[in-house]
Amino acid sequence: AFAMTGWRLGYACGPELILKQMIKLHQFAIMCAPTTSQYAAVEALKNGDDDIKMMRESYNQRRRFLMNCFKEMKLDCFEPFGAFYVFPSIREFGMSSDEFATELLKRKKVAVNTEIFRGKRILLAEDNEINAEIAITILEDKGFKVELAEDGVICINKLTKAEPGYYDLILMDIQMPNMDGYQATKEIRALADPVKSSIPIVAMTANAFKEDVEQALSVGMDGHIAKPVDVKVMMDTLAEVMQQKQS
Repeated sequence: AFAMTGWRLGYACGPELILKQMIKLHQFAIMCAPTTSQYAAVEALKNGDDDIKMMRESYNQRRRFLMNCFKEMKLDCFEPFGAFYVFPSIREFGMSSDEFATELLKRKKVAVNTEIFRGKRILLAEDNEINAEIAITILEDKGFKVELAEDGVICINKLTKAEPGYYDLILMDIQMPNMDGYQATKEIRALADPVKSSIPIVAMTANAFKEDVEQALSVGMDGHIAKPVDVKVMMDTLAEVMQQKQS
């Protein structure tokens, strides 16, 4: 088989039965390559040697850069051939990959391991339809399951009717009809069920001044996310709050 990953093109040789099934999969489940990519592939096969050489040199520079960085960090690393991906060994730290990635997040804010979000259920208290739609799209893209409550009263009702532990976290807007986020948080913290009363609650609001953050924390919230939402800040905050809950 030969692959041209830059154009998402390739060809394969094999038994006719298998190739027919591959063709069906490619035609009906994967978008076929456009004509421009096909012409580009033909031209690359004819005259692409110089470009391939340039790309190999570029990949090698990236690989060497990463290797040098890992060595400076005292991380043991096997140098790969034919690719610019590098995989350092974390054996000496005595951690799993997930634990190591989490420590990088907590200490250095390097990245968010979104696997910790997968399957977690968020109760989103938000009365604005557009804001809710944006938040749900972002959260579901990161692996969360999301249920919507249009105000503080509905939020509390959903939480109290659910089994303990059904929801993993509440994202709470502040300015909502019937009951605002501050009052809803106070009532949740006063619930008799210790699992429900201790659920992580993060404010997600346009009230973004220092005193707003302090007030959110004072009523029992665990974090604060300002609107309009910065996705990285949002994920960092949720990861930190959820890790604190688990520890």
